[in-house]
Amino acid sequence: MVLIVLATLFSGILGLALVIHRARTARHMGLPTRRYWLAWVIPLTVWLPLVIYINVFAADPSCSC
Repeated sequence: MVLIVLATLFSGILGLALVIHRARTARHMGLPTRRYWLAWVIPLTVWLPLVIYINVFAADPSCSC
C-alpha cells in the first residue's frame, strides 16, 4: 500500500515538474498558462483520493464500505 501511495505522489511530482517547465515556456512566449495547470490539477485531484481510498478499503476484506 505504501509503495502505491508513494508512486502516486512521485507521479504527481513528476507531472508538476513538467507543468512548471511548460507554463514557464508559455509565459515567456506571452501565452496563457492556465490550461497546463488545469491539465495537472484536475486528474491529480480525482486520481489521488481514488488511489488512497482503494488502498485503504481494498486492503481490508472485512470492510463493508
